[in-house]
Amino acid sequence: MRGIMNNMKRGFTLIEMLIAISIFTVIAVAFIGILSVVTQVQVQSSSAAVVNQESQFLLQKLQYYIRTASIIDMPTSTSPSTLTFDVASSSLDPSFITLASGTVYLQQSNGGALQPLTSNKVFVSNLSFTRNANPPGHDAVSV
Repeated sequence: MRGIMNNMKRGFTLIEMLIAISIFTVIAVAFIGILSVVTQVQVQSSSAAVVNQESQFLLQKLQYYIRTASIIDMPTSTSPSTLTFDVASSSLDPSFITLASGTVYLQQSNGGALQPLTSNKVFVSNLSFTRNANPPGHDAVSV
């Protein structure tokens, strides 16, 4: 009985404490590393989804405006960063789609307000338009 009491009072030695702390530290560092990688992958994935969604929306808008345009007013075989077109409503002529400060804008009529077609979540670094003449049909525009 006396031997059991001596063992109960003894507690942990310094070496046992150091080993336990070392094991805990290694496990904690491994979990933090895994959490960091998972968070980074999640951020990259959500960023890619936002860019994909924004680009799909922008392409649909561009397609709509090009299809409904009565005239695409730009020289053929050049690549300007502004698309000028006329629409059925002459009060909105000419209309422009342009890139400024990383945002794509629509401006209807000279002096009309710029309407952003992209959000502030995405920065567009380059945008160019090329008109492909298709007489007597509707011209095509490469973006």
